Amino acid sequence: MALGTVRNDLLAIARAHNEPDGGYGLVSALCAYRSQMLESMRSQWDEVLLGWVQEEAPSLWGVALEALVRAGGTMVNAELSRILHGGERSAQWREYVAYALIRRGCADETVRMEAEQGARGMSPMGLSNLAGLLVIAPELLGTAIDCVATAMSSGHYDYVRANLPPFVYAAADSDAELLVRMVERISERDLENGKRFAAMVADYLKKPFIQKRIGADVAAKLSAVLLVSTRTRN
Repeated sequence: MALGTVRNDLLAIARAHNEPDGGYGLVSALCAYRSQMLESMRSQWDEVLLGWVQEEAPSLWGVALEALVRAGGTMVNAELSRILHGGERSAQWREYVAYALIRRGCADETVRMEAEQGARGMSPMGLSNLAGLLVIAPELLGTAIDCVATAMSSGHYDYVRANLPPFVYAAADSDAELLVRMVERISERDLENGKRFAAMVADYLKKPFIQKRIGADVAAKLSAVLLVSTRTRN
């Protein structure tokens, strides 16, 4: 099958899917097409979708990223990282590409730099991306703590609160003590901000949807260790 044929097929699928579902139906259809291809031909699917991302194709690059996260081949990480590393791009595009790479388990220098720069600049997804990296690059915890502490010291509490979920997920999925260390390190800089951060996390853990997501028992355990951590510093 020629590359042009694959590109035309995928464009036809895109034109046929205009449901108001945020593009998820199209993503599923694109992935289904790839699953039906011969193994030796699937790199052509990757190439077409990587092209949509690189070109920032209107209405297509976002669904292409999601499809690549779900079904892309082994070379997708290297190609996405190369694209992210080069040229001037919109901040939104850069953050979504970094997020896609993190979801695919990539923590190379380009992704780390993008996430850290975004977090220090308090961009919409910067701190969230940095938190997501902690599962695959736990050595970045110090950087994440510094970014959180700096944001709180400048009064950007809402920014930190909005980016709590990936920190909680990282703790639940890989390291239950992560949040405790964050509270302790932030408290070393500013005790009140340490207590404020602990309270933010504890409030978030009370939400029914997060207890369902990580399990009520895990949420209770995290809340308990946070409470002990803050009490020992009173």
